[in-house]
Amino acid sequence: MSKTVDNEVFEKPEKPVKEVKLNKNGKPKKEISPERRAMLLENLKRGRETSAKNRKKNSEAKKIIKKKKVDLIDKTVREQVLKEEADKQSYSAMKKELDELKAKMSAPAKKENVVVEPEKIQPEQIKSKPINIPKTIIEQDEYKAGQRMTNADIVKSINKNRKPKKISTFKSMWD
Repeated sequence: MSKTVDNEVFEKPEKPVKEVKLNKNGKPKKEISPERRAMLLENLKRGRETSAKNRKKNSEAKKIIKKKKVDLIDKTVREQVLKEEADKQSYSAMKKELDELKAKMSAPAKKENVVVEPEKIQPEQIKSKPINIPKTIIEQDEYKAGQRMTNADIVKSINKNRKPKKISTFKSMWD
């Protein structure tokens, strides 16, 4: 743009054209005010400080947990080793005791064979008790007073009075 005054040409300096950034929808972005920018930068600074503090706290917690895990593993291994040593000692003690018992067991057998005879039982010493059978099981005509029934007679009379078992059969829907 230029103006002419009395045939003199004065050129007016042109304003620098700012490049305008566009949003996703194609509209020009609004510029942030200096106060808003200062507030956002302050929030960003506080957020970074808080994040650093939390990361440090978490890393210390992880170190403590790792140390406790290592201590627990060491304790468990130590207990297992002690237990195995105790088992070895008890095993050797048991084996020694077993060897001693074997030696004691074999020593009398070498000296003398002792045979112990059981006591002889006389037939008069054995008393048989009569079997009490209810009269309902034995039929009246077979049971006679003063007569002892043999075991075979008792079994026959019991089997007579038994009811036959019912055998259930499977019936399908087509039978």
